[in-house]
Amino acid sequence: MSKMVFDSLLASSTSSVGYFALYAGGVALLLVCLLTVQVILLRINLIYRQRRKRAAQQLWRKYFCYRLLNEYCVQPEVRTRDIYFILEEYDYLFGLVKGKDLERLRASFYELDIPVSLYSLLHSRDVQKKLYALITLGNLQDKTAWGGIIKCLEEDQPVISLSAARALVLIDAEKAVNEVIPVLLHRKDWPWANVAHILKLAGPRVVCRKLFELIQGIEAGSQASLLRMYNVLRCEEAYPVSTKILATATDDKVASVCLNISRDPNVIHLARDYVRHSRWHVRMNAAVAIGRFGDETDIPLLVGLLKDSQWWVRYRAALALVSMPGVDRVFIQSLRANLDDAYADDILVQAIKEVAYDK
Repeated sequence: MSKMVFDSLLASSTSSVGYFALYAGGVALLLVCLLTVQVILLRINLIYRQRRKRAAQQLWRKYFCYRLLNEYCVQPEVRTRDIYFILEEYDYLFGLVKGKDLERLRASFYELDIPVSLYSLLHSRDVQKKLYALITLGNLQDKTAWGGIIKCLEEDQPVISLSAARALVLIDAEKAVNEVIPVLLHRKDWPWANVAHILKLAGPRVVCRKLFELIQGIEAGSQASLLRMYNVLRCEEAYPVSTKILATATDDKVASVCLNISRDPNVIHLARDYVRHSRWHVRMNAAVAIGRFGDETDIPLLVGLLKDSQWWVRYRAALALVSMPGVDRVFIQSLRANLDDAYADDILVQAIKEVAYDK
């Protein structure tokens, strides 16, 4: 009797498990089907959007090109769904056009009756919309948007703040550097390549003067970074500052950068004192400075650096040595014959090959 009851319960339990497995399998299959349909719809939407984008861009590129050539062309209908495609095309052409054609391009844009205000996009929470506004307002050199763009300069997202900096520079470079460069000091998330590009847009005359004033009054930690930017923008030639800073430098990074970027012949007197510095990168750049402005009396210093423990120091010293006045093939042969350091000889041979030595 008990066995029959047990068999009955087992059969009932097995049946329940089977129904549950069937139900779970059906639900899983349904979810897979729904997910597949969603992926297909997303793919179709993407293809449709890409085709619509290409069509809109070709249409508006043709229109803007006609306007640049001062030829008559019927303005296409501005569709709300194509607004951002139009902005993309406009900003793309703006990066290609130069000179007087820029004013024609700006005029052609102002003639458009766009149903969305760039100022409303500027205050949008949508990052993409805000970027469209910043880029376009900068290209248009719209001074009325200055206040709104200044607020974007303090945005946490680097892409927004950098776009704001670019827009300010395009609108009014001289006024913008007073806003952008101080912010540069505490924005560690700004890539230096992007910053250099933006400052180049402002022009060396405006930027170099501001950097020249700023570098002399900031702490050493920020000084080294700004000096590198100073060198990228070639400000040292117009506003020499490195020798003055090097004379009182206490930070080895600052000293190293100053030795590397200086274009002042007077730096040679300081460079000679740095060839025995404890940090290898300072010794390396001391060799660079000596090679740039040294004379025959500095040859023993460079020969000493050929035996340095650091490869880069030996390499820079070798390059400086083979370029030194009074050093010819006879001197090099005599020097190699008396070198008792295999590493020094190897690096000297390499330097001769690299500079196509013909003295």
